[in-house]
Amino acid sequence: MARTEQTRISKTLPTASLLVIERGVAQDDRVLPALGFAPGFGSNIETNLFSTPQPAFEGLVVSQTSGLILGGSSAVNYETWTRGASVDFDQWAEIAGDRRWSWKGMLPYFKANETFIPSATQKSFREENQDVHGTDGPIVVSHPSSSGKPRDYPLRQDMARFHEALGADLISECNAGSVIGYTEVAQSNYDGQRQFAARGYPFGHNVTLWTESEVHHIEIEGQRASRATGIRHSGDERDRKAFEFRVSANVEIILSAGALFSPKLLMLSGIGPKEELEKFGIPVKVDLPVRKNLSDHPCVSTKWTVNKKDASLGVGPMVTESCDWTAGPPMDWIAFHRAKSSTLEAASQHLTTDEKKYYLSEGKAHWECFTMYGPFDTSERPIKVDPPAGESIVSVFNILVSPLSRGSVKLKSSDPTDQPVVNPALLTSPTDKEILYDAVRSTTTAMKNLEGLDAVEYTIDKALRDDLSDAAVAARVKQGGSTVFHYSGTCAMGTVVDAECRVRGVEGLRVVDASVFPMPLGAHYQAATYALAGQMADMIVGNY
Repeated sequence: MARTEQTRISKTLPTASLLVIERGVAQDDRVLPALGFAPGFGSNIETNLFSTPQPAFEGLVVSQTSGLILGGSSAVNYETWTRGASVDFDQWAEIAGDRRWSWKGMLPYFKANETFIPSATQKSFREENQDVHGTDGPIVVSHPSSSGKPRDYPLRQDMARFHEALGADLISECNAGSVIGYTEVAQSNYDGQRQFAARGYPFGHNVTLWTESEVHHIEIEGQRASRATGIRHSGDERDRKAFEFRVSANVEIILSAGALFSPKLLMLSGIGPKEELEKFGIPVKVDLPVRKNLSDHPCVSTKWTVNKKDASLGVGPMVTESCDWTAGPPMDWIAFHRAKSSTLEAASQHLTTDEKKYYLSEGKAHWECFTMYGPFDTSERPIKVDPPAGESIVSVFNILVSPLSRGSVKLKSSDPTDQPVVNPALLTSPTDKEILYDAVRSTTTAMKNLEGLDAVEYTIDKALRDDLSDAAVAARVKQGGSTVFHYSGTCAMGTVVDAECRVRGVEGLRVVDASVFPMPLGAHYQAATYALAGQMADMIVGNY
């Protein structure tokens, strides 16, 4: 989240000179509407990266895309705003050996980013947790009931009953440290407009911005990062020009390329596993476990027809007196769950002591569920069965948010223009597979039995609709399996960077993005990444 960090540094150190190098374009009007995530897949404002074939997903590749625009993935995401459980950050602080990364230490930075607009329908929002939210931050965070435009979705109460059928209790919110239960979803949008980093954090006068420019190599002299080299592009598609650049850093270089591209750049610069670098003839500067520990949140979506008229996106008027379908992602609720106690007991038999502490802690969420009103999917695979014409559709998302599986990011070659080779190793942990399969079984049963909707799972073969065996769930995984683009851990704090995000063994070089998360967070990552950037800005300023 380079923009957040550089904006704060430029304001606090007005005499400093900062250069921001952005690989993507400066802006694209398609991302401004709150439904602006729609053009992302396959477009020029995304990286359009794919994984290696995933055995747990029937050998299919999954999208590993991210934003390629100023503001990064905050410009193309689904706008869900969840911080995560307090236990996640307390464990982060323990791994880092620094209480600044605890829930208490991160809370001021969560608050600083927000102008928080409470739910208009849950009175407890106005009575509880006021002290954990910001009121004058650059990112407006609202709810479907308080987002500036009417969003009275016809299926709101039906989906509340769906979550209750899953055994979830209604809680006031999931951004105050406790997450287990269901609540009205918080989103980074207001008045039909996306709220994202490039909009909320304008650069100061002492910042120079280069867009459509890509760093290929960071030069290490002695043990210090001194220069960055790469390519700048200019002109339109008909008259495209490329220029090499080489810039020096008198103070330090901050790398914020994301959990898939930050490790790639470090390895191209000679920082990474010795055997990986030597394979491509890259001189080894520092032998570090860069690229390992990759985690992502695997997801399986199922899609249903329901018997209510004009109750999903695209089947009725886009704007009515009670509902503006353009005002934000069409959903009402979000829920976080713990895994079954029997599953956790079985898992504990083969977990290390540290893994048990991470995985079995009270308050830890293991899976997430939400529904969207329309045929939504986070994969780029075409849906085999098109939505029935004129029918209202509900998409059910089942997401594993505390995976034990770990993958990797590798180099394809020493050519900086090659994409990295990404293997998220989804569901390679038997516990991960069991929890996600159980989630699919639970939500499928709840939707099918929800009174008054006559819900039909239309994307699965009729013969499998009442079948919840492993084979039938695997068919659903093949149809609706993907991830939700929450990559982290490849430059992990504690192994690759220290508690102030400084690359071990190198002076003047930091990594500040989700690659430094030491373990997966049970949340969507934008709120935590903003807070990470704010925390790091203060640490950096404090050093100079």
